[in-house]
Amino acid sequence: MRELDRIFCIRDERTLRNDFTIAYYGKLYLIKDAIKTQKVTVEERMDGSLHITHRDPDLRYREIKRRPAKESLKIPVLIESRYQPADYPWKRLRRAAVQLPVAS
Repeated sequence: MRELDRIFCIRDERTLRNDFTIAYYGKLYLIKDAIKTQKVTVEERMDGSLHITHRDPDLRYREIKRRPAKESLKIPVLIESRYQPADYPWKRLRRAAVQLPVAS
């Protein structure tokens, strides 16, 4: 009977993200097993059960409401503000161009 359930099921391949989650019809699932793969197979069986597999064994999973938060790295700020001296050469040229006397 188990073999017939696997034969008569809807299979769909999904990409396993770096945080071990997959999306399947608008829901997120977190894979609890640590596997080294990029693709998993989602099997929706005739009785309505959902099985996520990779090379035959079923993987443990649970449905989650939202994606886990990313860990933010605290990078020390080396330069607080940008230093811009007031007398750049092109600023002087622009001021000089504005103040040119008009020949009459």
